[in-house]
Amino acid sequence: MRFPVTGFQELASRIEMLEVSNRRWRLITIVLLVSGISMILIAAKAPDRVEPSVLRVTTVEARDIVLKDEKGNVCARLSVLPIIERTGNGVPVVVIQSDTKDRAVLTIYDDRGRPAWTAPPSPILVPAR
Repeated sequence: MRFPVTGFQELASRIEMLEVSNRRWRLITIVLLVSGISMILIAAKAPDRVEPSVLRVTTVEARDIVLKDEKGNVCARLSVLPIIERTGNGVPVVVIQSDTKDRAVLTIYDDRGRPAWTAPPSPILVPAR
């Protein structure tokens, strides 16, 4: 079997095309390798979840609990208010010395911030000084 004698120009052009093809395949391989590694690293990273903070306790002691929405508007309030007793002449007197004289008041507010519902229906509030 005889091989045809080719010129050096033809041989050089074929080698040049092989080198271009080799560079192209090398670039494609590098891009696919970097993409695969980045996908593995992205999958291995912990997710960015922001979970609401939850506080689990057995007892909470407070005299006032206020529920607010995302904008900071008060939606509800659970308060422990002292009971006001009236003396014989009608002057209100706040009884503070005994914890049994306090009572819980739940107030739910409407969209405009006004009390919409209260339990018990007629809470007795302490006058401001």
